Amino acid sequence: MHPDLDVIVFNEVFMGGCFAPFTPINTLTLREILELYGFKYYTSTVGDPRPSPVKVENGGVFIASKWPIVEEKQHVFKDADRLSFDNFSGKGVMYVKIEKTVDSQTKTFHVFGTHMQAANYHIQEAIRVIQAVEIYNFQQSLNIPEDEPVIYAGDLNADRINRPQHAAEVIDALRAGLPEIVGELAYTYDQVENDVFWAFQTGRLWLDYALFSVEHELPVLSTLAVVRPRASVPVEVCMIAPLPINREPVYPESPTCRVSKNITDLSDHYAVVGVFDYDQSKIVITTTQPPENEVTEGSDGARLEPKNVILLFTAILTALHFLLK
Repeated sequence: MHPDLDVIVFNEVFMGGCFAPFTPINTLTLREILELYGFKYYTSTVGDPRPSPVKVENGGVFIASKWPIVEEKQHVFKDADRLSFDNFSGKGVMYVKIEKTVDSQTKTFHVFGTHMQAANYHIQEAIRVIQAVEIYNFQQSLNIPEDEPVIYAGDLNADRINRPQHAAEVIDALRAGLPEIVGELAYTYDQVENDVFWAFQTGRLWLDYALFSVEHELPVLSTLAVVRPRASVPVEVCMIAPLPINREPVYPESPTCRVSKNITDLSDHYAVVGVFDYDQSKIVITTTQPPENEVTEGSDGARLEPKNVILLFTAILTALHFLLK
């Protein structure tokens, strides 16, 4: 795990743990594992408890932090495509107010983690824009000071590669900015390279984001990179099985498992890491102002590295449970 990671936004953690507590042996939850890696603070899961009988599943989003979470709130989306499974899931947005302290200086960050409406076969694009407006209005209701950073992160299901106009509409509805894209990987959902998928699947999309609010404190530097969490050796997982009535996990050796597969990728989505530098001492006033996201240099020509940064690691999905079985 990256040593400078501050905050993790998880998506699709519907059961809340890698070791589901259905047997006397496997009782360690994902949150307990996170504590071992220094993430001592975490939220509940969006949509848990269920907001209505229609929502048969929670929203699967929670946030973990190395720094104290001093405030937590959530909002379950009012709008979803009623012809999709999303209508029965408590999807929404989780908000945290985090206080990070470095060298006796404390800075406040406001982080919103979400997972928006999936798919593109019906009215889902319009629903996602509506949900982005819901998130923005929720953020506005919190009266966050304009001189404090606001970060949005998660699976927006808005593909910036194949549907760039729609992705721009969702980002604009959030009043957000997209960091500079860095790194070698060009997709967050890659059915060609990701061995979770079958050979006949060919979709290559960018669905996952970490964004900054353009109406609040702007980062001096911000970057966004795709990372590919993988196991060092293949892990056998169950791919096809009847839906268990009691929600008990199905493993390759389970009698109900119909098809298993050896995989190394830990999720159907790759993760994204956003770096947001709010060290305002790096702002240099010159006759020619450098671009907002450009890395500046000190008087000695040395590269100025981020000091006050908040990083978000999103879209570690259900496949992670199999690795930690």
